[in-house]
This record gives sequence, C-alpha cells and structure tokens, in this order.
Amino acid sequence: MLEKHMIKLKIQYCNDSYMEMLESVSVSQETIVRFIGDSGNFEFIVSQDEKEAIADTIELYNILSES
Repeated sequence: MLEKHMIKLKIQYCNDSYMEMLESVSVSQETIVRFIGDSGNFEFIVSQDEKEAIADTIELYNILSES
C-alpha cells in the first residue's frame, strides 16, 4: 500500500552558476520566471516568501556542504 505514495527522487548536483542564479533571485527586487515551449508560454513572479525560502535553502546547502 505504501508503494502508491512513494516518489522516486532524482538527485541533481548544483554547480556554481546555478547557485549564483539562485542567490540573485533570492535578493532581487523582482524576478519573473518564464517557461517557453512548443505548447505555449508561462510565466510567474517569484514572491518574497519564495525568495526567503530560496535564501534559507542556500544557507542550509552551504552549511551541509561544509560538513
């Protein structure tokens, strides 16, 4: 029964340019993320709460990377 609710996680590693982009997003005045594809386009504005969550995640990543 538990198998129905299990999710496979794909582990990806962050490189320096990815981390720099996330840091820029976390301190930006306004960030608009745009997805452009064959089936259409979509965009959203990253909220202040989301930026704070990104900053917290970066901080945690840095702490864990030091271990």
